Amino acid sequence: EKKEEYKLELVSVINDEAAFSKYSLSKISEGSYSLRVNSEAELNALIDQLRSSGLMIKEIVKQKTTLEDMFISLIKEADKGVKS
Repeated sequence: EKKEEYKLELVSVINDEAAFSKYSLSKISEGSYSLRVNSEAELNALIDQLRSSGLMIKEIVKQKTTLEDMFISLIKEADKGVKS
């Protein structure tokens, strides 16, 4: 399962993180979060929930996969094949 990763910048911080527990949302710093979603629909659902909670979004940036990330992913997949 391939998840897309985004960096999310908010004007303020999320005070009730439990309300967003169904999302893979990790706090990086004050107002800055890392987010992993399965689809654009899931991303949009989170955006809708953030806005309905009164939070303002400053920026959403899709994170690019680095060569190192791709290499590690390939090694993990190859390792699974060897153990099977």
